Amino acid sequence: MGFFRAGKGLVPAIAALPERREDTCVTTEEAAVLPPAGPIPHVTPLVAEGDRVAQGEAVAHLRHAPGIRLTAPIAGTVALIVMRPGRRLVEIVLFRDGDAVVRHETSDQTPDGLRRLFQASGAWPLLRR
Repeated sequence: MGFFRAGKGLVPAIAALPERREDTCVTTEEAAVLPPAGPIPHVTPLVAEGDRVAQGEAVAHLRHAPGIRLTAPIAGTVALIVMRPGRRLVEIVLFRDGDAVVRHETSDQTPDGLRRLFQASGAWPLLRR
């Protein structure tokens, strides 16, 4: 028996569904905030090296659109901020320290409110993919 059957399109022949496993969360001791794909944006850092930040806290915002923020993926200490000339972000490196989490206001569920929430929470690059 082959892996593919004849018919419209490719139809894989799977004997049984794979066994379902629970999702596991991998915790790292260091993380980086990187610019979104595409041209490197001009940013204004909101933190300095050595500052402690909560998970989800804004660490930088776009220079020409301050409402759009880049947020910390983990709670920790800012170890390194690397910028190119013209305030172009290369990376912001964080080392895990604590477990503080920022909660964003979610009561405004209008289209404008949801847009502001995505921009402030750092989730806006996910919508552009």
